[in-house]
Amino acid sequence: MADLQAIMKAQAELSYINERLRQIHDNRSTQGFDKHEYDVLTERKKQLLAILNRRE
Repeated sequence: MADLQAIMKAQAELSYINERLRQIHDNRSTQGFDKHEYDVLTERKKQLLAILNRRE
């Protein structure tokens, strides 16, 4: 059961990260973006994908 909760948490976090990256992409021409935030999000996305791919 804890494994299922961990998967659901990772999926939720991944969903948030994807949405935030989409917002950064959509708004970068008018607002610019924080390179550090972008780098942190993309690195965390890679980590989450590795976790989820390992569990399936």
